Amino acid sequence: MASLKENIQIQTEGLNLAVSDLLYRFKTGISNLPTWQRYLGLILLIVVFVGGLGFRFGGEQVYSATYKTQSLLAHDSFSEPSNVSVESVKVLASGENRYSAYAVISNPNLDLSAEKINYEFKLYNTNRELIKTVTGNTFITPNEKKWVVESRIDTLDAVASAEFSVGQIDWQKKLDLPKVDLRFNQPFLNDQLNPPTLFTQGSVVNNSPFSIAKVSLVIVLYGQNNEVVAVAKRDEFNLVPYERRVYNLPWPDLNSNQITKVEVQGYTNTLDTQNLTSGSSSTGQSLSR
Repeated sequence: MASLKENIQIQTEGLNLAVSDLLYRFKTGISNLPTWQRYLGLILLIVVFVGGLGFRFGGEQVYSATYKTQSLLAHDSFSEPSNVSVESVKVLASGENRYSAYAVISNPNLDLSAEKINYEFKLYNTNRELIKTVTGNTFITPNEKKWVVESRIDTLDAVASAEFSVGQIDWQKKLDLPKVDLRFNQPFLNDQLNPPTLFTQGSVVNNSPFSIAKVSLVIVLYGQNNEVVAVAKRDEFNLVPYERRVYNLPWPDLNSNQITKVEVQGYTNTLDTQNLTSGSSSTGQSLSR
């Protein structure tokens, strides 16, 4: 034990002598330099020291800000879900004493879904008097944007405007939702003269290995200045894997000269375990999650 202590003392004394010798050599070397070189060296040492402190402080601040932002976003996404946002609402005349209404909504939550969202359209006349209320329900998946459409609303009163609202939403975090690939062609426009009617003929393809119980199609007709002039929803049922389904949709009192663009949206509920089955609908099994 004594020998170990003596060795440590000897090594410590040797280190002190080495440091003292190094400092002496450094001091001697500096003293032999011209005055301007000594001042320049001192300035360079100060710059390096201050720069190192600034770089370290700045890096810590950037890391801290980034970490706090990511933590806040993760917290909001999970424990404080955002409500669906309503981007636009409109009511359109679609025939005598008949109207259609739509709302474009989006889900800002990146990992939350809602299997059932109750909604309500309120229709008003020019005096802002409520003349009709239409209710329904829909679903929404994470980060999804969709059109909510009521295609046929009958009323004897003239409708001037509409409001849209949703009820309380029960958000759920569901991982690994099935991927369904729906594909649509660009519909053809055909005019019928008697009675005057525009037809949009198109198709939807179930480009997935699942049988789908229900697909909702939303067809939107645009006129001048990219304005929506008509909208309709059509449901297709029991699409087998890789099936192509043709539809032909009439639009009374419209003609192709009024239309500059046709847009097709399609939605199917991947949250519903009974909506998708593996293989054909006659032999397939429902997907459970």
